[in-house]
Amino acid sequence: MRDRAANRARRGRRILLPVLFAIFIAACGSSATVATTQDDEVPPPASPAADETMDESLSDDGDGTIDDGSGPDPIDFDLLTSGSWTLRFGGGPEGEIVLVDGFPITLTFDGDGSFGGTAACNDYGGTYEIDGFQIFFGDFGVNEAGCEPAVQASEAAFFEALVNVTEINVGPGELALGGPASELIFAPVSGTNVDELYGRSFVLEATLSNGVPTPPAGEQAIFVVNPDDTIFASTGCRLIEGTFVVVGAEVRFTDLGANGECPASLAEQDSFVISVFEGGFTYELDGGQLLISSMGNQGLQYRDATDAGVDGDAPEAEEAVSDGLALSGVFWNFVGGDSPDGVIEDPRSIDPNATITLLLADGEYEGEAVCNSYFGSSQIGESLASITLGTPAATEQDCGDGIDEIISVYLAALP
Repeated sequence: MRDRAANRARRGRRILLPVLFAIFIAACGSSATVATTQDDEVPPPASPAADETMDESLSDDGDGTIDDGSGPDPIDFDLLTSGSWTLRFGGGPEGEIVLVDGFPITLTFDGDGSFGGTAACNDYGGTYEIDGFQIFFGDFGVNEAGCEPAVQASEAAFFEALVNVTEINVGPGELALGGPASELIFAPVSGTNVDELYGRSFVLEATLSNGVPTPPAGEQAIFVVNPDDTIFASTGCRLIEGTFVVVGAEVRFTDLGANGECPASLAEQDSFVISVFEGGFTYELDGGQLLISSMGNQGLQYRDATDAGVDGDAPEAEEAVSDGLALSGVFWNFVGGDSPDGVIEDPRSIDPNATITLLLADGEYEGEAVCNSYFGSSQIGESLASITLGTPAATEQDCGDGIDEIISVYLAALP
């Protein structure tokens, strides 16, 4: 039975931030008062010079430009909502926000009036409204997970500053939020396109804690991203699968589950792998090497399974195949091939959205052939050469000129 990942317990319930903020502010609200008397008279504004006229209202700023009094350009909403922002530095009513390495503070604005991010270790979010250069935050919410003291202090200082924000400005390389006692400066985070991972299977080489690698134990652990926005992976003893979304440079699971059981000897590794995935992660792909990183300087180092023989690890890759982990449960995307009837083209050469997928398991296989579903029997042996596929059964919808011919040849080639 599929159980939901341990992150549910770790992340905990959501609480409304106004309660937290009220506590923070109450704790320091009595630190200073301002007294005024009737003797503190404010002088009236100076009158304009008698020789000033309406024709002189346009002034030279000294750099050759004319200030017509219209103010700066309005907020660029496309730029604001184009990706994520990460805090570079800032401060609020309680002073400087001390950033902790491995626990970034991020912020993302959606075009629908909602915002969210990660505040050092907890996810947060709410709604916002912008009027000119004024911004109003509302409906704050945050996950209530325990953090290390330094991370908790960084998070608390950020929330103190954020609720004090009243103004916003954004440019190509910077987002600035300000208020009576706050200044927050963010830098843009480059977005990511997981399309480059489609159709590739990666094998775990090491778990990484603060950059220190530990070789994995147990069964061969793999990582695969599918075109239907699902991820299939394993921990060395359990299989993980879920759906995801991309927010800026971060990949976040919207649903995550783990199947199977782990012996006590692999429980720590299993928990570590899941923790890297559950809080959202970024990745770097360098040739056949894939590095996945998450909060707290935790990470996973993979290599492309097809490159296994390059480093002399072919026997290890064969073990993965014999275990079925490099094939079973993975959606493979068809990119072309040969058959007795000739070359089989990739249908995406006709329509970029026309994909053929294959899901293998020991006993059966299934897939989507553009607009048709198909399935059949299968038997996976100890090597790729001993896979046996039965004649497929398929639905018979018309998928379009040229594409139907490709599907017909592909299905005929499977046995």
